[in-house]
Amino acid sequence: MFYYFEFTSNPKIQRNYTVTRNTIWEITEQEHLLIFIVEGFCQFSYRGETRIVHQGDVVYIPANQSYVRKSVDNTLCTMTYIHFLTADAVTEASAQELGRHVAEQRKLLDNYILSSNAKAITAQPSYIYLQTFYTEANTEKLSEQLGIINSLSTKRLLMTNLLFSASLCNILALLSQHTIDKVISNVKLYDMPEIPSKLKRAISYITMHYSEQITLEDLANHCSISKQQLIRYFNNAFHTTPVNYITDFKLSRAKELLFYHPDISIKEIAAELGFDNQHYFSRVFTKKNGETPSQYRNRTVNFKEPEMGMHQKK
Repeated sequence: MFYYFEFTSNPKIQRNYTVTRNTIWEITEQEHLLIFIVEGFCQFSYRGETRIVHQGDVVYIPANQSYVRKSVDNTLCTMTYIHFLTADAVTEASAQELGRHVAEQRKLLDNYILSSNAKAITAQPSYIYLQTFYTEANTEKLSEQLGIINSLSTKRLLMTNLLFSASLCNILALLSQHTIDKVISNVKLYDMPEIPSKLKRAISYITMHYSEQITLEDLANHCSISKQQLIRYFNNAFHTTPVNYITDFKLSRAKELLFYHPDISIKEIAAELGFDNQHYFSRVFTKKNGETPSQYRNRTVNFKEPEMGMHQKK
């Protein structure tokens, strides 16, 4: 299941705790739940879907929804629970609906950025996108924020509630990006019902592994198809090559990182996207966009007009 809600105010953590259990638990909570699997594994059932979740996985249960947690072979499972509230109603969506909603918001964002209008960009709605089950989503950044929340639980500071909220916002942003990465590349596929299943598999692989160096051979092997056939599939569906599609996907992600994370260096972004080095990343980005990553960041973050003579795409 997929969900989204407009982000109009910071969510509030009601309580958080870590438990180790091998019992059956069925309950409906009034708050939203984020459940992080710290160690071991167990089974969750929600809305007709049952999954065995392992260390590093995350489960999201919306408020006022029932779920069941069971042990597997009486194995102990250690979990960290975060109960939180939001000021905005949560909308349930299919993967198709969510993908289209994300695509619409991206188009709006691009229009706001091109307008170089600070008032317009701040007026654009922000959304959090979540899904029920996250597999191996417990990245280093996610673990860091979870650690901050756990450490704050033992302290009594005047700023504790604010720090709680900041860390929860970071967690929701990381999970939201994970969800976006999963569904956004499939938006074009939704309007192409006869697209080959091998091509769908290739797109899914690119979405989940864009931070790595993906070769044409890697992609063909994953899809159990020849490189020539894979090239034909991409050309017929998208009028481009698999390599160009991968590059375009990485550069699209680069723009998001440059705009939303001005504190992350160009070198870190290049490494995050699986480029050999910062200089190669900058050359590829400049060739594609007509401006360097630094120029793009300076223009979009500071609402500056492009320099004279800079190539502009219509």
